[in-house]
Order: sequence, then structure tokens, then C-alpha cells
Amino acid sequence: MAINTHVSTDQPAALSRDRLLFVYNADSGFLNMLKDWTHKIVSPSTYDCQLCALTYGNTGMRKKWHTFISNLSFDTIFLHRDELGKQYPSLINTPLPCIFLEKKIDKSVQLVLDAETINKQQTLDQLIAVCSQSIDTHMHIEP
Repeated sequence: MAINTHVSTDQPAALSRDRLLFVYNADSGFLNMLKDWTHKIVSPSTYDCQLCALTYGNTGMRKKWHTFISNLSFDTIFLHRDELGKQYPSLINTPLPCIFLEKKIDKSVQLVLDAETINKQQTLDQLIAVCSQSIDTHMHIEP
């Protein structure tokens, strides 16, 4: 898996939008990707990243997930465990996988969906539903 971003082509809107950080419980790089891909095929029940397991098939990102991500009113970035530590050192001890909201105004980062909740989801539809609910709930709490 490479870092994937979805950034609006409407530059003024994109510059003013908050963004969601989706963080995998896996490390970046080709060899790690190959190891994870093999692990998901050989022993899917022991794979450590439910976010990846549900959103990626053997050939790439699932279309339904891509559509969901594309329709969010946020910019999105996908990070691996090692990339999170480099870009957001203060978040390194957060259990993964998880989803954060980074506020554009002050660059504050808040947890939107924790590892425990993500790991309980058994289907992509369940993950999309819990993501939608958590994002909506979080946005109603935030000013």
C-alpha cells in the first residue's frame, strides 16, 4: 500500500478543509506490503490491520471504499504505522488502526475512530457505517 491522498481539485476549498487521517497498523514499503498481502491470503484471521483487511482486496482498494472516501467532505490521507511516527510523533502510542481528524485552522489532531471499534467490524459495510456515524457525531461535537 502506498500513501493515498484524496485532495479536492477546488484549491480554495481544499486549503480551508479539515482532513481525515486513516492510519494502518502496518508499516510502509514494498517488502512490508508484500508480506502483508501474503499474510492476508494465508492467514486472514491473524492479520493485525482490520482497516486494511476490509478496505483492500488482493488487487487494491475496494471500489465501495474508494467511493465512500471520495464522497467525504474532507481531504483524506492514509498513513502507515511508521509514517505516523515520523509525521505525528505525539501520536505514536495510539493503538492502530485508527482515524484522526486534523483541524486545518490550528493543526490539532483528534481521534475520531479508535482501534477497538475498527477491529470489531467484520464487513466493509459495517466499517463504512461506523466511520460515517463517528465522523458525523464528531462534527456535531466540534464547533
